[in-house]
Amino acid sequence: MFTQQTLDFMFENRINNSKIWFEEHRGDYEKYLLHPFQALVENIAPYMLDIDPEMVTEPKVTRTISRIHRDTRFSKDKSKYRDSMWLFFRRDKKLYPNYPSFFFELRPAYAWWGCGMYMADSSYLESYRSLILNGNKSFKEAQRALKKQDRFTFDTDGAYKRSKYPDMSAELRIWLDRKSVYMMHTEEDPSTCFGDGLPDRLIADFQLLAPLYQFLISVCEHRITPERTYDIHR
Repeated sequence: MFTQQTLDFMFENRINNSKIWFEEHRGDYEKYLLHPFQALVENIAPYMLDIDPEMVTEPKVTRTISRIHRDTRFSKDKSKYRDSMWLFFRRDKKLYPNYPSFFFELRPAYAWWGCGMYMADSSYLESYRSLILNGNKSFKEAQRALKKQDRFTFDTDGAYKRSKYPDMSAELRIWLDRKSVYMMHTEEDPSTCFGDGLPDRLIADFQLLAPLYQFLISVCEHRITPERTYDIHR
C-alpha cells in the first residue's frame, strides 16, 4: 500500500515538472503510486458493486484512477504533473454523464475522501431541490443516515453564502443551499493512510455514504424521466 515514498514521489515529480525526470522515475511511479492505487481499487470494488452494480470498477487509469499528468490546454498553470492522485467509483460517464461518484484522493499534505457531485449543473440542482422540498423518500433516508454520524461533512465552499430558502428549517437549509453536493472526510496527516487497513476504512466509509449516493442517483433519474422534461428545459 502507500508509504512515505509515495508522498515523496508525488512531491518531487511536481517540483521537477519534467517529462525526462518522470520517465527516469517511472518505475517509482508504478511501484509507489500506480500499483497501490490499483490494489486499493481491486480490494474495494466488490463492495462498491453491492452499492451500485453499474459502477465501473476496472483498476485502470481514466476508468477508476486519475492520470498523474495534467491537461494544461485551458489552464494558466502549465505544470505538467499533479502533486496528487485519486481513485473514483461511478457509472460509465459515456452512458451516464453527470452522475455522482465516490472518491479518495491522496496528496503529500493531506488525504480526503467522500461522495457526491462537484459543481453540479443548474438542471441537476433544480431537480435535487425539488425532491428535497417534496419529501422524497431517498432524501429522507440519506438525511436520517447522515444525521447519525459526525465523520463526514458538506464542503463549506460548496454552499451559497446567502440562503435561497430563509424560511426553511436550518436542517433543510444545509441541503438546499448547495451548489456542490458532496460530503467529505479529511485526514490532515496523509501517513494515516499507510498500511493495510486503508481498504477496510474506505469500505466502511463508502457504505456509510451509500444513502447519499442513492439519493443523488435518484436526482439523476428524476431529471431524465420523460414526464418531467420541465426539469431539464424550464
